[in-house]
Amino acid sequence: MASPTSDADIIQNAYAQRLQALFDNYVDVAPSDPDGAKAKFVAGVTFLRGVRAAALQALPADSVPLGARTMRQGSARKAATKKKAR
Repeated sequence: MASPTSDADIIQNAYAQRLQALFDNYVDVAPSDPDGAKAKFVAGVTFLRGVRAAALQALPADSVPLGARTMRQGSARKAATKKKAR
């Protein structure tokens, strides 16, 4: 019997799907505008990572598997470090 999909798994899968679409767009646009495509790709990945981290942090602690919980804590530290650097 397959284990039920957790909220964190759904968020990770949604991130992967969006990242795939972003990558596909990068591949399509890069031949005609390499610099613009790269800039948009980097901005998109940065945005998606932030949204994923915020979504994982918003989940109740009991709905997050141990591996995702570790990633959440690491993401929270990175976000705090970035804010302090500004």
